[in-house]
Amino acid sequence: MAIATATGLTSTANPSVCGQFITITATVVSVPPSGTPTGNVDFVIDGTPLTGELDTNGQATVELFFTTGTHIIDATYVGDGTFDPSVAPTLTQITDQATATTVVTSSVNPSVCCEPVTFTITVTEDPPSTAGPPTGTVTLSVDGVPGAPVSLSDGTATVTDSSLTPGAHTITATYSGDTCYFGSTSAPLTQNVNPATATVTVGSAPNPSTCCAPVTFTVDVAPLAPATCTPTGTVTIVVDDVPDGSATLVDGAATVVNSNLTAGSHTIVASYSGDSCFAATTSSASTQTVTQASTTTTLTSAPNPSECCGPVVFTVVVADSNPDCVPSGTVTITVDDVPGTPLALVDGTATFTDSTLAAGTHTASATYSGDACFTASTSAPVTQTVTQTASATTITTVTPDPATCCDPVDVTIVVTGPAPDCGPTDGTLVTLTIDGTPDGSAALVAGAATITIPAGTLSVGAHTLTATFPGDTCLLGSTSTPVTQTVTQAASTTTLSTAPNPSTCCDAVTATVTVAGPTPACAPADGTLVTLTIDGVADGTAALTGGTATITIPAGTLSIGAHTLTATFPGDTCLLGSTSAPVTQTVTQAASTTTLSTAPNPSTCCDAVTATITVAGPTPDCAPTDGTLVTLTIDGIPDGTAALVAGSATLTIPAGTLTTGTHTLTVSYPGDTCLLASTSTPVIQTVTQAASTTT
Repeated sequence: MAIATATGLTSTANPSVCGQFITITATVVSVPPSGTPTGNVDFVIDGTPLTGELDTNGQATVELFFTTGTHIIDATYVGDGTFDPSVAPTLTQITDQATATTVVTSSVNPSVCCEPVTFTITVTEDPPSTAGPPTGTVTLSVDGVPGAPVSLSDGTATVTDSSLTPGAHTITATYSGDTCYFGSTSAPLTQNVNPATATVTVGSAPNPSTCCAPVTFTVDVAPLAPATCTPTGTVTIVVDDVPDGSATLVDGAATVVNSNLTAGSHTIVASYSGDSCFAATTSSASTQTVTQASTTTTLTSAPNPSECCGPVVFTVVVADSNPDCVPSGTVTITVDDVPGTPLALVDGTATFTDSTLAAGTHTASATYSGDACFTASTSAPVTQTVTQTASATTITTVTPDPATCCDPVDVTIVVTGPAPDCGPTDGTLVTLTIDGTPDGSAALVAGAATITIPAGTLSVGAHTLTATFPGDTCLLGSTSTPVTQTVTQAASTTTLSTAPNPSTCCDAVTATVTVAGPTPACAPADGTLVTLTIDGVADGTAALTGGTATITIPAGTLSIGAHTLTATFPGDTCLLGSTSAPVTQTVTQAASTTTLSTAPNPSTCCDAVTATITVAGPTPDCAPTDGTLVTLTIDGIPDGTAALVAGSATLTIPAGTLTTGTHTLTVSYPGDTCLLASTSTPVIQTVTQAASTTT
């Protein structure tokens, strides 16, 4: 009977990594132990059979490596006649991805801008893997910016870059990984790039050239090895150390055309500005020779003949022997041996307009001064004939219009020639004619004159004004178109004043009437009558003298109360009529004076006493009304009345009326329609005893 066996499986590394060689061992033992089995063990690895022979220790081994993943390993001991077959428990082998190391190197470091730099990327497996060179792709990153993936070949890839700008760049390579290897990134590589250098050459054509003729400067900028790209940017032509024109490079070349070179020898240098790749640089100097150009000066005038004060246009053309050049500088026009102000040429031409030429014949010529580029030259003489020209005389303003007979009238006369700067000679007299009669003249200043017609010269009505310019050495005479001046009556102002105001019924009132025109010099005609109106009724006239008249209102004419007075001016040949503003004349009662005298005084008790009473107004002709009663008061007691006649009255106090002693006598006047009441000053009447006779 055969002996039973037991088979077991072991792995030298589980898990392992891709490409790592490991040993799978099948160990067969007898159960119970009773010797060492011999024979073969059949392995099945992921379905693939392998056979191993047991050694003296009862072990059969298989050495191999696995790809990434999970692998199933079975082992069956087939037996040897002594020992029975047996099957080992299935062994699960785990295989992980292996690690790989990525390294990047540069073909040249430092490099220059535009120089091709080849970066070599090497990816190698890390022990214990022996799977061989990794496959897949690697990506080169420049300053953190990845490029396109590149496939590995035998674990190596190259990337060539000609676009690195000057400066320090950080280069890394990233391996993407494959089924066997994990991805990895290289350590940073610092790639230093220096600016590239270029050579600058400049040529010119034509050389020598004529002043002002175009010269084409051709500039070539070429890279110096190891740079391989074409320089960009701008080049500047420097003439005699002064920049004079720039151009942008196209395919490393540029042209600058210069027509401004003056006569002489010039040092030419081309300066390259550089760009983001190339350093700035300058060409070596070359010499450009420029010769002067000759000129021909021509003078023409138009119109010819011309009229005095009319514009004459002198045209100067300066031409040179080189049609590509236009002379600059100045030309001077000389008229009758008097040079004018130098004129700047524009496109080889200059014009001067002269409106000052007097009537007659004039000789003109033009001289070109030349410049650094062109030779000087003088034109042939031109004869300019000038004739007299027409003038225009205009009465431009008549102020005021219409005017009154009191207004001075200013007449402004303007005389013009055919152009603003062609006026009559200052001081020439122009004559003003009124209604066909010359009436004054004035001297022109700057073509204008003003003649003042004094106030009162023009009568009321319409007048025809014309002005005549007699002509001068340049302008023909002319007469203005007639102007109609209308003259109207002027307004008058009448004022009235009275004195005294207020007045009393005993006062004569003087009314003063003043009539004025719009100006002090324009007064009403002497002898014109003005009328005084009292309360709407005409009450007297007076003749004006020097614009003033007075009318006296006799005392007693105006009754007590308020009266409205106005004065009316009827107008005259110059002034319109006018009425004064109303004046209110106030009339009041006048004061009266009452006096008392007695006779005899002293008296005796046996005497009759005569009291004489007088009442007076403020003037002798202003007396109280006859018949007005006055009252005598004795010791405060009325004692009789008397009627006034011509301002006087008498009263007799009978004998025996007054007792012995003193008595106070007064007289009272009651007033009337004109005079106020009044009382006399008291009179002391002394009464004594009368003498007696005893027989």
